[in-house]
Amino acid sequence: MLCFLAFFGLGKSQEKPTLTDRKNLVGDQKILHQLLLECLEIKNPDTEAFHLLPEIYVVENSAKIKVSVYYYGKNYYPENYYSPSMATYTASLTAEKDKPQPKGNYGTSNPHFEREKPSFGFGIADLDAKKSYYASVPNILTKKSDQPIFKNDLVHLSYASNVSYNKVDLNLYPQEFGHVTFVNKSFIIANIKGKYGVVSSKKEEILPFEYEQIQLINKDFLVKKDSKFFIVNSKNEKVSDIFDEFIPLFTYSMMINSNPELKHFFQVKIAGKANFIDGNYKILKPSVYDNLQYLKSGPLLFLADKDDKQVIVDFQTFKEISPKFDRIRRFDDTNYEVTNGGKKGIVDANFKTILDCTYDSVEISLDTDLSKPEEYKLIVGKDKKFGVFHLGEKRWITNLDFESIDISLKYITLKKDGKFGTMDFEGKILIPAKYDSLEFNPKTKQTEAVKKGKVSSVDFHGYLVK
Repeated sequence: MLCFLAFFGLGKSQEKPTLTDRKNLVGDQKILHQLLLECLEIKNPDTEAFHLLPEIYVVENSAKIKVSVYYYGKNYYPENYYSPSMATYTASLTAEKDKPQPKGNYGTSNPHFEREKPSFGFGIADLDAKKSYYASVPNILTKKSDQPIFKNDLVHLSYASNVSYNKVDLNLYPQEFGHVTFVNKSFIIANIKGKYGVVSSKKEEILPFEYEQIQLINKDFLVKKDSKFFIVNSKNEKVSDIFDEFIPLFTYSMMINSNPELKHFFQVKIAGKANFIDGNYKILKPSVYDNLQYLKSGPLLFLADKDDKQVIVDFQTFKEISPKFDRIRRFDDTNYEVTNGGKKGIVDANFKTILDCTYDSVEISLDTDLSKPEEYKLIVGKDKKFGVFHLGEKRWITNLDFESIDISLKYITLKKDGKFGTMDFEGKILIPAKYDSLEFNPKTKQTEAVKKGKVSSVDFHGYLVK
């Protein structure tokens, strides 16, 4: 028998799997199922959370055998995350039947005849290992035997597991539910006749079916009733204040992914004012602002709204560290766009004015490399006239003398008195504004300047091609 160590993932089957149970498995199906259970033991050492559902799904054809199961495991999201969460997974073990190997797909052939006894063996590729497709995938399980393990010649044994929808184990939860938002081996959050409740796998009601919404939060439950939010424990005892709003669905999880500082508290609204609660659900700050929006870390700053004005607030001190503006928008790591009375300007991280709030528009070019803020060039407009300001170098490239401006990677296209020309980033005119049009021609795939019907090509640096 030949059996190969798998290095590459198998494609998803388009064939509908057959639902079966353990007693109906035969031959290599039975062997693969047993190996799959061994893989699950290795991948899920937390036996408190692990629970295998009874259904088994099999795909077998001339090319492969695939055995799949459902199981409950640890909550997919870290426990501090506020989200509907998942604890239901599907796992599969796939084996291709022996066939010619593609070039470059290396394996180890067996049996190896060592001394007088042959040695049969294989390795199962762990496709959950998050490795590159072209890199070797670590083994999750290896076996050796002095007898062939499979009845057929099987190669490319691979294990995969994915979070799945909330499949209900009817042995644990025989009651008929509507929508299920979470289920594991201990309890289920579900809907009956339009109301949500929680039932344990011991058939005990943890939370009555009287809530508009229930979600996990830490080891407790965030509930919504009569359009208000509060938190209850597993005894249905209220352990928090009542909130008008809780941070929107999934937003908290996404914020934490890039900003770990936020994982220690939740954002709420109380009596119409924005605030924060800690992991014990205690209110952290004075209820002063209408809204609080995360702005940046290091230090942790929030954009606060009050009386139709915006201001930047330091989370630790909860003091205002900027002047008040009608609007504040983070431009990059070191600058903010600010608006007062409908006019725009730019201030730096210390709120020192770079451009006064006197301009109708301040825009960044679509061709700007956002990874290089030191090279940002702004198109600034006032009274239907436009200029270019180099934000990184804090200087004007050109004053507000033009009817329109476009910035490409290497030069500026400008329009004055109805005619077009080009300029470099030092303010030097490359092509005088004397052309009827200057734009990219998709047919010739060149930028063309047209004057009285005569077409001239423009090179990558903004010069006429001679």
